[in-house]
Amino acid sequence: MLTTAVQLRALLRSCAEPLLCVWATADWCVPCKRLQPAWESVAADYGDAHDAYCGRVAFAVADLTDEAANSLDGESLSEVLRVATLPSFFLFESVGGGEVARAEGAAHKRPGKRLHAMLKRHLGQEELDSTSSRETG
Repeated sequence: MLTTAVQLRALLRSCAEPLLCVWATADWCVPCKRLQPAWESVAADYGDAHDAYCGRVAFAVADLTDEAANSLDGESLSEVLRVATLPSFFLFESVGGGEVARAEGAAHKRPGKRLHAMLKRHLGQEELDSTSSRETG
C-alpha cells in the first residue's frame, strides 16, 4: 500500500511490469468501499498465471486516508497523482513513470468493466477483445 509520494516514485522505478495501475482510495470514501470488490477482481484477473496479461501490469493501492501525516517530502501523494476526486484509477508506464490513462469517480455503472477496458487498451488487446465480445453478443 502506497502512502507517500516517495513510495510511488520508488515503485515506478523498480516495477518489473511494463504498466502500473494505481487505485487512489481512502478509508472515509464510501464510493471507494463500493468499488473495492471490482478493483480486487480486476487485480486478480490480471495476476492469474493463465491470463495473457499476467506479468504485464502491476497493481498498487494509494491510501490517501491520512496523507497530511504521510507527506514526508513536502509533496503529498494526491498532489503527485493530481487526484481530483475519489476513487481514481491511474495507469503509468513503469519505464519513465509517465501517466498514460486515468479514470475518476464512482458514477460509472460498471467500474470493473471500465477498468478492464482501460488496461486492455494500453496492453494492445482492445481489438481482439472487441471482436470476441461481438461474437458473444
